[in-house]
Amino acid sequence: FLLEIFTIVSYTRLLKRNEKLRTCMNDELSLSERYQLKENIRVIRLLLPIVWSHASFTIFAAIMFIFYKQLNIRDELYPIFEVSLSLNFK
Repeated sequence: FLLEIFTIVSYTRLLKRNEKLRTCMNDELSLSERYQLKENIRVIRLLLPIVWSHASFTIFAAIMFIFYKQLNIRDELYPIFEVSLSLNFK
């Protein structure tokens, strides 16, 4: 969970920093540097929704696992629970 949050925060900060760098130093950068910044911004914008969705699924699965343990569901039902989430907890 903490790694997911760290990744989201890192990508968001990197995106803001690159956008600020592109707007502030646009005249001082060479053509290849401007292109690289533009591509970095494009890729981070593509990756952020993927990271958010991965974090959401991970958190949901962790919460469901806690409920599973709290409700004392029989161990023979565990494979059904595991397959329904498509994750490996053991």
